[in-house]
Amino acid sequence: MPNRHGDAPKLDFDIDVVMARVREAVVPYAPAALDQFSKVMASAQGKVLLHCTIAWRASHMWGAYLIRERKMPVATALTHVRGINLLEDKPFGNQQPIEGFLGRTLPELPRPKPQP
Repeated sequence: MPNRHGDAPKLDFDIDVVMARVREAVVPYAPAALDQFSKVMASAQGKVLLHCTIAWRASHMWGAYLIRERKMPVATALTHVRGINLLEDKPFGNQQPIEGFLGRTLPELPRPKPQP
């Protein structure tokens, strides 16, 4: 399939692609989305590439996964995902996406004021 730079490169990777679309207006930031991701992770036969088109949803999903599935302490998981792109100072409203994925509030996160 051509891309914007011309022909797509001819690469032969042994990779399974799983689309897990998460957009608040379509698929809410909720534990069900984390359940779906966790099933993919549990069935993976190798490395997993987690990708997001806007660069922060994947960070929130990964952090929620670390906390819930890997039982990582919240502070440690937040340190990991802050290094990726947590955007915890973004005014998401009264709940951060990571909290939606977990289905609970994380007191360790700041509560930025929503911008008008």
